[in-house]
Amino acid sequence: MHTVFVVDDNKDNLEILDIHLSRQGYTVVMADDGDIALKKLEHLVPSCILLDRLMPRMDGIKVLEEIRKMPSLTHVPVIFQTALVTTHDVIKGISAGAHYYLTQVATYQATKTA
Repeated sequence: MHTVFVVDDNKDNLEILDIHLSRQGYTVVMADDGDIALKKLEHLVPSCILLDRLMPRMDGIKVLEEIRKMPSLTHVPVIFQTALVTTHDVIKGISAGAHYYLTQVATYQATKTA
């Protein structure tokens, strides 16, 4: 079974994602804070990570930078889910190592160049 790790400081978002992903057969692990997420990831290798950009104390970019330093997680896709929708925000998220950047307006996918 595939595990999705969801990191978001908004309890409603966590609940909604848990309900929908669980119904699709995924195991859902959650964290409501970047520090907690990094501690859980020391012992967890999920199939993918859904990561909020706007969180107190440690924002999603910093969390992603720390995730990318963990050898066991280099292959794990990270998907930002956020209300930050400017071109600058999207570029910053993809440049930090996100595979996808989901907003309420559009979805952006990282592309690799040769």
